[in-house]
Amino acid sequence: MNILITGASTGIGHDAALYLSKLGHTVYAGVRDTSIINASPTLIPIELDVTQPQHINNAVKQIKQLDVLINNAGITVLGPLEWIDKDELMQQLQVNVIGVTEMIKAFLPALRQSKGKVINMGSTAGFVALPFCSAYAASKYALEGLSDALRLELDAQGVKVILIRPGSIATPIWDKSFKSISQRKGSGPYKEELAASEKMVRKGVRNAIPARNVSLVLEKIINTINPKDRYEVGPSAIAQLYAKRFLSTLMFDRIKLFLIRRNL
Repeated sequence: MNILITGASTGIGHDAALYLSKLGHTVYAGVRDTSIINASPTLIPIELDVTQPQHINNAVKQIKQLDVLINNAGITVLGPLEWIDKDELMQQLQVNVIGVTEMIKAFLPALRQSKGKVINMGSTAGFVALPFCSAYAASKYALEGLSDALRLELDAQGVKVILIRPGSIATPIWDKSFKSISQRKGSGPYKEELAASEKMVRKGVRNAIPARNVSLVLEKIINTINPKDRYEVGPSAIAQLYAKRFLSTLMFDRIKLFLIRRNL
């Protein structure tokens, strides 16, 4: 199969590109710097920033046949909503939402021809919102709705739309995000709970599962004729799903705040 993965520089996307190419699939690894991927007959790096229309147009010209589009590229903007300026919020949505829609629109003709699959990389943040993750959660909640509507729109055309919801995965994305807010903590009203939230998330990252777990789920989806609409990956994702499903909003909020404040 011909597979395109965005955000293949690090983390989930990088592991998936290597793993799926070793299985014999032709994988186009979308990266902003093609020198970081060792090209092979089955692994082809392409310059692809999903916020750049010219990059997307060039990718369409290069990839004539496509069976699977994996929208993995994403960034995380952390911090109190009060601190997040308009440009940061726009960048969060530009990459995590608009970039996904532009990629899908660009490659739909090829996917329609192959009766292919669109796989969107969601997150538990798409159904469980934590404090100081408002911008990121907004982008992932949006991806949930986008995937649901698109799945119905493309049903009669034979194109499947699948959403993956990873829990805590060992990737560099959180370290990058913590660095971006560490200089802005200051002494304002969020100082203590922001520090406690960071401790809680870092504990979760230390216990995170490898990115390979997501690659294995991707393999399963690719090889399944009629995949499920959603796949949770990892114990933390499953635990949060059941908590969201069976607890009241008030109770779940109390639990989340308790888990954060015990790090004060």
